Amino acid sequence: MTVIAIRDGVVAADSEVNCTGYQISYGEIDKIYEHRGWIFGAAGSVSACQQFARWMKGSRIRPDWQAFHGIVLRPDGRVFEFDSSHVPIEIRTHYGAAIGSGQNTAIAAMMAGASAIEAVEITAKLDHECGGPVKVLSLNSNPKFQASFSSIRSPKRESLRRCPV
Repeated sequence: MTVIAIRDGVVAADSEVNCTGYQISYGEIDKIYEHRGWIFGAAGSVSACQQFARWMKGSRIRPDWQAFHGIVLRPDGRVFEFDSSHVPIEIRTHYGAAIGSGQNTAIAAMMAGASAIEAVEITAKLDHECGGPVKVLSLNSNPKFQASFSSIRSPKRESLRRCPV
């Protein structure tokens, strides 16, 4: 499963791929992407999430809207979520936004003052379906809003067409 958190221009995500309902990890995958200053990611079926990423990059093939939940950080800092309604929904909070199986934990962590990165790390400790290295993309002060990328190891766990926004 997945947790993707956004706060203050930073998008953080776990990278573990696992079988729903089991504590079996299949490895790691990138769940967040950057294209032309936009940062986006998705939680759900791996194939649907990858279709969403290709669609955000300009593919005319639309993703299976029933099989994922997407989130987008625009270069202007506005955050939008995509779900089965096919309609982008703007998320306006002062504490950030999150999607995935770990979204409630991540949002609670950010409400308590955690950064997006810290929220994903905390979620990985508490949700056995989230884990792996924390991947981070962020908007920087460059006028072109290019994203920068870094990978941070998460703490060891005890258990195993074009975008319309």
